[in-house]
Amino acid sequence: IEDALVFRARRRLAAAGSGDEERALEMHEGLANYTGAALAGRDVSERVAGALRELDAGEKNPTFVRSFAYASGPAYGLLLDDLAPNWRKGLTPRNDFGELVGAAIGFEIPGSIEADAVRRSLKYDDGRISKEENDRESKRQERLAQARAKLVDGPILRLPLVGMKIQFDPNGVLPLGDAGTVYPTARIVDSWGVLTVSDGVLIDKDWQRATVAAPKDPVERRPSGPGWTLEITDG
Repeated sequence: IEDALVFRARRRLAAAGSGDEERALEMHEGLANYTGAALAGRDVSERVAGALRELDAGEKNPTFVRSFAYASGPAYGLLLDDLAPNWRKGLTPRNDFGELVGAAIGFEIPGSIEADAVRRSLKYDDGRISKEENDRESKRQERLAQARAKLVDGPILRLPLVGMKIQFDPNGVLPLGDAGTVYPTARIVDSWGVLTVSDGVLIDKDWQRATVAAPKDPVERRPSGPGWTLEITDG
């Protein structure tokens, strides 16, 4: 547990504000998935087995963006059930799984996070994890380049988001910096109609626009493009 908490703290040093973003997602999605795991298992062994399956499946995702909390939530929640059974009382959105677990075992993050994280990592990595992560990063950069070429550099179709409702798969979400975030699959309903996407839609950072690759024929009544179709509302 101490190793995990140190790695968690080291990761959050890599990007400003990432701690707040992780905390928010774990308290929103992770807590909900923990609740499901806690209610679904008939006993502790079944709950733990379910959490381990979530961790194993989550590790195989092409990206952890938007999806990591579905795996970390049940794991941290079940640890806390064992270490501090009353941990849910008084819980707020500002609570952090790492801080709660650290308090439960009486562990504080050391001041020399960088050096301590490297020292602890030697127990786990004989080179294979580093290679896996480097390969993952290489594939991520390829996906970034492809998505930017398709959804930023054009040609593109932009749809305003007015009263939008969206369904999407959190696995495989790809951030494109200031351009927004790419959702591999999605169904967006708005005043103009229904957009169904099977191969990437870019949602800008303030959720004002959805962008897809340009349609084959822009004047079709039911336009479509690479990996998407649009059902236009009458009028």
